[in-house]
Amino acid sequence: MTADVPRAQFDAARIAELERENRDLRITLGAVKAGRTSAEHERDELRSKVERYEKALNAVGNLIDESSAGGVIGLHMNGNVALWTELCRGGYMEEWLPMFDPDGSLSDD
Repeated sequence: MTADVPRAQFDAARIAELERENRDLRITLGAVKAGRTSAEHERDELRSKVERYEKALNAVGNLIDESSAGGVIGLHMNGNVALWTELCRGGYMEEWLPMFDPDGSLSDD
């Protein structure tokens, strides 16, 4: 406290300063909470997408694994079977299913 400022004025000024700081901190805290909520929402959406993609990949892997024809009939439009080994990684048409190995498992690459 300075000698030329009466105590009551100093206290009032300090209280006003603390109230401004408190307001600013509340605004900052609100922004942080809103950002966290937004990030949590985005995380939940991404988790949901990952779960859907995993199910889809598993379904295709199971289709490859359980296929009795060994491939897709009619894909070549000539009656021949397009074998999974042709459509998966390493096959000459691997752009169709590049993430799968011919045994239906996901490739490590």
